[in-house]
Amino acid sequence: MKLRSWLVAAAAGATLLAGCGSSSTPATGSGATGGSSGTSSAAPTTDAPGDASALLTAALGKAGAPGQTAKLAVDAAGQTMAFDMETGTPPKMSGTMSIEGKELKIVFVDNVMYMGGIPGMDKLPGGKTWLSIDPKGADPMSKALGAAMSASMSQVQTAAADMVAKSTLTDKGTETVDGVQTRHIQMVVPKAVLVEQAKKALEAMSGALPKDALKTALDSIDKSFAADSTQDYYIDPATSLPVKVTQQTTVNGKEALMTMKYTWGASVSIVKPDPATVATFAELMSQAGG
Repeated sequence: MKLRSWLVAAAAGATLLAGCGSSSTPATGSGATGGSSGTSSAAPTTDAPGDASALLTAALGKAGAPGQTAKLAVDAAGQTMAFDMETGTPPKMSGTMSIEGKELKIVFVDNVMYMGGIPGMDKLPGGKTWLSIDPKGADPMSKALGAAMSASMSQVQTAAADMVAKSTLTDKGTETVDGVQTRHIQMVVPKAVLVEQAKKALEAMSGALPKDALKTALDSIDKSFAADSTQDYYIDPATSLPVKVTQQTTVNGKEALMTMKYTWGASVSIVKPDPATVATFAELMSQAGG
């Protein structure tokens, strides 16, 4: 995978995190969880679209409200993410994600993404260990990818509300997840909605992709979704926050179940790297000779 592709993949993963599990865009990889759900209660499964919609909309809204902290663990067929998060506009994040067996370090603070461990970073000047992608950067990659990240994150709540409004919701009753009695709300998102949101996400990142690659991706996006998407949200009624979210995704071209688990209110550590250890994308290209 070329450096440019690694950067785009990492940005897409960070955007998924910023969405707190509400993104419908297929992932190329995700992160580690643990634990399992308990059995459902005896409460019958009922269709309660009004109540379920209100509960899910409130949970997604609160999960994105400024000032929330959480530890997030994600797993999709062994592709993993583990992050400390602080919600807001923009959010703050610090942690690791795996892509194609490589562990990447990512910190996102003040709308700047810092990446460590990306293949090719041995070419960083002066022994620096972090690469920054900054919307205010002068190089084309920073401008395009940084702007795309900002645009994608700002669209998260709008996209989530739109998805809830256009989907079929079912209240599945109560279910215990890691000792917490949750309300299980299932949302079936129509394929057309998935395609629509995926196209918007790609278009937001258009500046970071070659025109031919963008056209190919847009032309084939319909094939990326074989069917409607079933997403399950396990919400703690006491906090109105999701404890667990599962949804079908794509990992290395194969269907997989992605599981996201949250520990809200956890103590988090999100510190941007020492500036002396950070190189810009322009410095990396200069060092690499292109």
